[in-house]
Amino acid sequence: MHRSLFTGLIALILALAAAELMAGDDLAPSKMTGAEILPVVKRATDTDELHAKLNTTPAMVSSGRFHWVLKDGSLWTDFIEHASGRLLIARWIIESEPVNESGGRAVELNSLVSHYYAKPRPDRIAAAMTTISDFGLAEVPHVIGPMKWFFAYVFKAHPDRIEAWA
Repeated sequence: MHRSLFTGLIALILALAAAELMAGDDLAPSKMTGAEILPVVKRATDTDELHAKLNTTPAMVSSGRFHWVLKDGSLWTDFIEHASGRLLIARWIIESEPVNESGGRAVELNSLVSHYYAKPRPDRIAAAMTTISDFGLAEVPHVIGPMKWFFAYVFKAHPDRIEAWA
């Protein structure tokens, strides 16, 4: 009786140790550098794409933010959960020796809305609408008012494009 309990306990300890070793490998730093990941992160739309390319698992440092360890620095991604369950990248920051850059769909949307009066970019409106929809911003009370005014301004300035944007 005691021998089978002891054998079961040893088997459990070995299984836990093996699982810890495998998890440790998955959390090891990526073999990619900031310069190598920059073109990937600029095209990536969700965290699954980054996970596949970086071949490492990020640490969740706060609600909606991942930290990925690179060979020469860090990649931070802010994400929003889509209705499909995908974690869409809203913003990213690379901090490494050769690369210190940020971007992402939320950054692009903010820049477009903030600077449209001085630098109109009607060619970016369809992408902005997609970002607003994907991130569920149309349901956020404090975003609805400013978005109404922004799109009223854009639609008034470009009535010929409204049908294409719909």
